Amino acid sequence: MAQQLIGNFIAQFSDADGLIVGGSVSFYVAGSSTTKQAIYTDSTKATELANPQTLDALGSLPNEIWLEGSYNIVVKNADGISKWQRDNYDASVSSASTLDWMTSAQAAKAPLGSYTEVNAESIVPVAGDVILGDTDRNSYELRSGGDYTADPESDSYDANTGVGTNWNNLGIANAPIHKEDLDVLDAKIDANTANIATPYGMEISNNSLDAANDIDIAVGIRRDSTQSQNIALTSAFVKATDAAFGIGTAQGGMPAGLLPKAADYYRVFVIKNSTTDAVDVGFDTSATAINLLAAASAISAGFTLYRQIGWIAADSASSYDVIAFHQYDNLFLWDTITTNSPSVAITATPETVQAPPNTVAKLNIQSRVGGSAVTYYGLATSLDSVDQTPSSSLFTVKAEVVFADFTYDHSVVTDIPVDSSSQIRLRLSTANTMGVNSLGYTYNRGL
Repeated sequence: MAQQLIGNFIAQFSDADGLIVGGSVSFYVAGSSTTKQAIYTDSTKATELANPQTLDALGSLPNEIWLEGSYNIVVKNADGISKWQRDNYDASVSSASTLDWMTSAQAAKAPLGSYTEVNAESIVPVAGDVILGDTDRNSYELRSGGDYTADPESDSYDANTGVGTNWNNLGIANAPIHKEDLDVLDAKIDANTANIATPYGMEISNNSLDAANDIDIAVGIRRDSTQSQNIALTSAFVKATDAAFGIGTAQGGMPAGLLPKAADYYRVFVIKNSTTDAVDVGFDTSATAINLLAAASAISAGFTLYRQIGWIAADSASSYDVIAFHQYDNLFLWDTITTNSPSVAITATPETVQAPPNTVAKLNIQSRVGGSAVTYYGLATSLDSVDQTPSSSLFTVKAEVVFADFTYDHSVVTDIPVDSSSQIRLRLSTANTMGVNSLGYTYNRGL
């Protein structure tokens, strides 16, 4: 019966100089270095392969190779110098015998994906070492043991426990690891781990044709909220804030239950169907996109993954237009600065600013001498911080009267986190008015 020579763990041939690129692998009758013996494309032996085989640019054999009988296998480099030989290789034996076992220490020294020959009789494991082997040219096992020099092929195992005389099989119930299983595992790793992309893009902006109602979303990629999958937007989207959600670009983006749009902040989400991998965009007031996912799944079942990529704000006019803004990575600036002049007491005064809940507002804070004609100090802080009394050594801004007809006001731009009601804390050393101008906010979009 024909046996396959090369499995998934024997990918490349190398020597001390590196990969054996352009070399050859010749297959002779055992004991001979001149009489060649046939090699085949598969187990049916219907088609013979060229002999010798030429190694490619990765030092790999270009084909699967199937053998029958006993062989003398010789590997040469591109200059025809012999680099490796195995005589009396018996392809009729179903176990790997003295071929293809390596200890974890040896494997650690081998280049990734390389073939390292280790004869079973040369294996000298240390306590707790793990060896990897090809037991039947198509299945692989991990075995662990103590200070034993016993051939891992010759050991016997309890099929239920995987416990052997000298070696313990790390497979479940002594089950080998098949290369087909490894292929599936590789695919899953590629999809869910190895291909974790660097996040980029997905910037949002007012649409040029209908800035009051439509939002443009740029191409990009982000991880979903659970960090389990990529969500990739491969083409730009346009979504309307004044129309019920529909699948695809140039459709509504608002869950029907949130229409008509009100003066409020709306989260912008990219969402993904975990069944079909379809990606879409929409708006919601829920932090977990619960309304948006339900609206999308009502059209195409399976939308479960989401990632928030920004905010939009609707104004307080009757039309509830989207307030114009520009995005600079995680910084969002209003096209028109919102100004306010609240009356502030000597005790803490909450002040609502134009920034979405729980973001970091970028504010221009101003002192106003007004009619008080006295020097005072103003403090602007987050409501999460300790409420403190402003003073000459603790202030955000100050208004100072130098003498009767010479005063000056102070102005500063600062970043202050807002609470769930978009509020900050203001406090003055002397009751007066302050200037609080909303420039924009920072929202960390994460990965």
